[in-house]
Amino acid sequence: YGTYGGGIRVCHTALTTADGYTDGVNNNVVIDHNWVAQNGASEIAGADGAGGGVTLGTGSNNYAVKSNYICGNFSMSDGGGISHVGLSAGVNSIQDNKIILNQTFNQAADRTGGGLFIGGQSALAGITATGSGNVDVNRNLIQYNHAGAGAGGGVSIARTTNAVVLTNNMIVNNAAAYAGGGVAVADVSGNVRLVNNTVADNIS
Repeated sequence: YGTYGGGIRVCHTALTTADGYTDGVNNNVVIDHNWVAQNGASEIAGADGAGGGVTLGTGSNNYAVKSNYICGNFSMSDGGGISHVGLSAGVNSIQDNKIILNQTFNQAADRTGGGLFIGGQSALAGITATGSGNVDVNRNLIQYNHAGAGAGGGVSIARTTNAVVLTNNMIVNNAAAYAGGGVAVADVSGNVRLVNNTVADNIS
């Protein structure tokens, strides 16, 4: 278990300066063909999520997460399997992964994205929110994930004005305690698209 991410963490999710969240400047990271299983992330203050399996914080620019088996991870923040939190520039991609049997749960807070969370960080006082950056989510199997006290059993997308595009994914047999057993979208503006996905047998 880790406070800011369970299995693999790239950049920060809560480190700030007077100008906003700190850019970790971790460019072109590739997470490829790994078994990421049975990791956990504990609760942190605010809504700065941390993934049980993989965490991608502010400044994970131009990353690729591909062909991994991400299974049985747990987070008390957003994103049981994978959590993309904050602004990452460039072409960011999550593709050809099996994201299975991950969970978020926090009885005291509305944590979302049992399998996958993509979102900007919560706005700091007096500073404009920056969104998530562009993310392509393609050809993943997202199955048997659970948002135990929130929305988005399979996928949650929140707090972004950027292009987040889900294509050719199998999002099946996921569950959420609140809403969006398969996919939940909240606080976005115009650039989130779901294209040619199978979203079936999810429950909330």
